[in-house]
Amino acid sequence: MSIASLDRASVIAFVEEFEQASASKDFGQVQHMIHPEALFRFNDGDFQGIEAIKTAFENTWAHDIQNEQYQLSNIDVLHLDQLSATVTFNYRWSGITTRGPMEISGRGTQVIVQSGDQLQIKLEHLSR
Repeated sequence: MSIASLDRASVIAFVEEFEQASASKDFGQVQHMIHPEALFRFNDGDFQGIEAIKTAFENTWAHDIQNEQYQLSNIDVLHLDQLSATVTFNYRWSGITTRGPMEISGRGTQVIVQSGDQLQIKLEHLSR
């Protein structure tokens, strides 16, 4: 995506594409969408840099969860310029774990930057 095409619709499409790629449970599908120096802040800690983020994703994906669903809603582009965007959203995760059904919901924030000819997440912060 070139700088000239960075607009609200393309940012929202990128966020939705990242959500779908994450559902693949294959880090190779999301790695190009994450800035090499990104920080991902989750309830269980901070993960900075591709290797730390990859480990966090793969540790989460390693759990045996049945009927897993992850959905984003209320995606809102708070800030947009030629090189970056800040986005907020609500998320809902549900699935059946070894302890039974679980559901987690919360809010998320992403800072998305133009890196070369593509968009990448520089910060993702999820909280319940």
